[in-house]
Amino acid sequence: AKGVWLYDELDRKLFDGIGSWWVNTIGHGREEINQAISRQQASLDHVVFAGVTHNPAAKLASEIVSLTEGTLPRVFYSDNGSTAVEVALKMAYQSWHQKGETQRRTFLALHGSYHGDTFGAMSVAKSDGFHGVFEPLLFKGIYESPVTSHASQFCRNGSAEKESSLKKIKQSLEIHHATIAAAIIEPMIQGAGGMLVHDEGWLRSFCELIRSYNIPIIFDEVFTGMGRVGEDFAFKRLRFIPDILCIAKGLTGGTIPLAMTLACEEIYQSFLNQDKAKALLHGHSYTGNPVACSAALATLNIYHKESLPQRAREHEQVFELWLNENSQNFALKNPRTKGSVMAFELPENDYNDYFKQSNLLICQKALRFGLFLRPLGNTVYLAPPLTMTNKERSFALHALTETLKNALPSS
Repeated sequence: AKGVWLYDELDRKLFDGIGSWWVNTIGHGREEINQAISRQQASLDHVVFAGVTHNPAAKLASEIVSLTEGTLPRVFYSDNGSTAVEVALKMAYQSWHQKGETQRRTFLALHGSYHGDTFGAMSVAKSDGFHGVFEPLLFKGIYESPVTSHASQFCRNGSAEKESSLKKIKQSLEIHHATIAAAIIEPMIQGAGGMLVHDEGWLRSFCELIRSYNIPIIFDEVFTGMGRVGEDFAFKRLRFIPDILCIAKGLTGGTIPLAMTLACEEIYQSFLNQDKAKALLHGHSYTGNPVACSAALATLNIYHKESLPQRAREHEQVFELWLNENSQNFALKNPRTKGSVMAFELPENDYNDYFKQSNLLICQKALRFGLFLRPLGNTVYLAPPLTMTNKERSFALHALTETLKNALPSS
């Protein structure tokens, strides 16, 4: 692998159209990352991150906090997106518990959400296709439907449902608000749910409504963070600051597992106590791993040097042009783009069906044209490394056009 390119067993050169499951934001095989990992491994490869700290973790925390403009100043390290979410849930629940509000035992989440495959993360998701078999083992939550900017299985009329949605959610909050520990949201884009793009006005109003009931808000930006939607974090583009933020995937550019859960000062203060039982007693063997932190610092250097959020905005403009030019020709359903993500449903079905087999044909056809895709059922999408050049982006879009010409019966 090199840059935006992968090589298969036949040594065919393939454009990585999904950023290797969304983790690769800076391209494969970056020498800067290799050197940072090598230097750090030779100096300090690992140390317990309890009562001990080290420069890479301290520096990385400082740099990520600065990207939040200091609004989320406290950092907890873990090693993947699912564990970052588990930490966030425990923070929110325990914080209330220590204030004496032990009745706050539920979480508010969105239909179509996906927050990971550990049990807490599964419980606050509403992805029946992924987690249905485990339903008897999960704790129950309160689930609302997102309002998407396009028609979707949860919002058949798109943005037109904004007002009715908010009215319904307000009625639900009137009943349940005193029992809710936190709301958890994938802001802007619900990835695994089918690249569902939120109506921004609805999402901001939804968050403001939740906050009006003094309910903490967790933003799961494992996918949308680190420049993906054209800002450092989706919350900055939305202009709404959450109480807790989860990031992973692009944090190391897709090279080594690393995750962070950031919290506001108020939540952090609720854990400060002489009684050690009131600490956040949650830990991972690889918490704050120096090698992973060094890889993340090198990634951040590339991120700033190559202005990746701005690149994502440029990709969004070109993706929108491609959709305008091709959606009608191929009868594509629900075309949408946000930052470096472009998605649509195939013409045979209006909405995403994760288990639909038509994606296999698309994958096979795309390989013929040098494009690696992994559709979410009936939803075809691009989420490539943000570093792709204009020429590489043109290649990917041409390959996608040729794929659709050869895969769709009406083309």
